Amino acid sequence: MDESGVTGDRDHVGDRDHVGDRDHAGFGDRHLFGLGLALVTAWMWATMPIMLKILVGALDPVTLSCVRFFTAGLLILPVLLLNRSYRPLMRLRGRRLAALLLGALALAANYVTFMAGLRFISPGTAQVIMQSTPMLVLMASLAIFGERLGRWQWLGIAILLCGQLLFFSARREELATFSSDYFAGVSLALVSALSWTGYMIVQKAMASHLSPATSLCFLYLFGGCLFLPFTDLPAVFALDRTLLFLLVASGAATMISYYIFAVSLRHAESSRIGVVIALMPVFTVIGMGVFTSLWPGILEPERLEASTVAGALLVVAGVMLGALGSRSTAG
Repeated sequence: MDESGVTGDRDHVGDRDHVGDRDHAGFGDRHLFGLGLALVTAWMWATMPIMLKILVGALDPVTLSCVRFFTAGLLILPVLLLNRSYRPLMRLRGRRLAALLLGALALAANYVTFMAGLRFISPGTAQVIMQSTPMLVLMASLAIFGERLGRWQWLGIAILLCGQLLFFSARREELATFSSDYFAGVSLALVSALSWTGYMIVQKAMASHLSPATSLCFLYLFGGCLFLPFTDLPAVFALDRTLLFLLVASGAATMISYYIFAVSLRHAESSRIGVVIALMPVFTVIGMGVFTSLWPGILEPERLEASTVAGALLVVAGVMLGALGSRSTAG
C-alpha cells in the first residue's frame, strides 16, 4: 500500500470523526432545545395557579372551567378538522369509548376541584399537593399495567411523602380542624390530584388508539358541554378587561403549554423533562413573590416558614428522583 492510500484512509477516518462530532453537536443542541421548551412549559404551568387564584375571586370554579375547556378545545379543533385526525375518534366503541368518557369526567373533576381549592389555599400549596400526581401515576401503573418500580423510584416516593408531611407540619392544627378553610382547600386539591391520576391512566391506555391532540380536543369540548348548563354566563360578560384577558389567556395557555410540552418530548429524554417539570412549585413561589411585590394587595403572599420551604424542596427532590429513576428502570 502506497503512502497516498494510507493518507486517503486517514482522511476518510477524519471525515467520519467530523461527521460524528457534528451529529453529537446536533443531538446536544436538540437536547438543550427540548429542555428549554420544558422550562417554558414548567413556568407556564407554575404561573397558571396564580392567574386562576385571581380569577376564582370573580368567577365560580364551574364557570371558569367551562370557559377554559371551550377555549382550549376550539383552538385545537381546526387543526383536527384540517388533518382529519378525528376519524379514529368516530370509530371508538364499547370499552374504549367508555374509557375515554371516564377520562373526560376525571379531567373535568380535576379542573373544577383544583380551582375550588384555590379559593382556600395559596397557589404554592396547591402545586406542592399536585406534585404527588407523578408518583400516584407510577403506583397506579404498578397496579393496573403491571409495571415495575425501581429502588430509586421507591426512594423518590418516600422523599416526596416526607417532604409533604414537613410542608404541612407548620399548619397541622388547621388541618386537624376539619371545618377550617385550609382543610377544605387541601382536601379539594387532593381530590384534584387523584382525578388527574385517573385521567393520566386513561390517556396511557388510549395512547395507541388516539393521538394526544385528538383525545384532548374531545376531552375539552366534552367537559365544556358538561359544565355549560351550570355556567354563569352573565358573570363572564360582567368581567372588566383585565380579568377577561386573564380568562382567555388561561384557556389559550392550557392548549399552548401542552403543545410545547409535546414538542419538548421529541427533543429530550422524558426523564430529563420530568426533572425540569418538577421545578413547578419553586417557580410558583418565585412567581407569587414577584407578583405580590409588583401588585401588592391583590393576592396574599405565600407563608414561607423554614419547614414549609424545606418540605417543598424535598417534594421537588422526590419527584426528580422518581423521574430519573424511571430512566434507569427503563434502561
